[in-house]
Amino acid sequence: MLKNTLILPRDDDQLAAYLLGHAINDLTVVLMLVIDPQRKAQQIVEWADLLCEKTRTGSGNMRRVVWIMDPATPKIREILAHILGAGNQPFVAVLNFYDQVKAGLGYNDHIDPIVLEKAFLAGHRL
Repeated sequence: MLKNTLILPRDDDQLAAYLLGHAINDLTVVLMLVIDPQRKAQQIVEWADLLCEKTRTGSGNMRRVVWIMDPATPKIREILAHILGAGNQPFVAVLNFYDQVKAGLGYNDHIDPIVLEKAFLAGHRL
């Protein structure tokens, strides 16, 4: 069960964009975006969700994961272009507390829990 992950809906572009915008605007968390609908993404989301537990406190959590299963919808594309820039999107992107991209992993990169933890840690740096 994913406790720290927001899975964006695939069938409602407006709701998905609203939820993504709300997650990005939360300046109390380091945000990991996983951008892919494939099976490989599911494992990465599960690992990332577990890694979020490392920063859980009584008042909340400093990490969150957003799984973007359909990055091709117009509103999601627009938000991602604004945050990540134009061109090829990373498979995994980590945003710091100020919504700056601090780590990016490509689809063909080796990704395991240690790599994801390092990406999260990069997001904790200003």
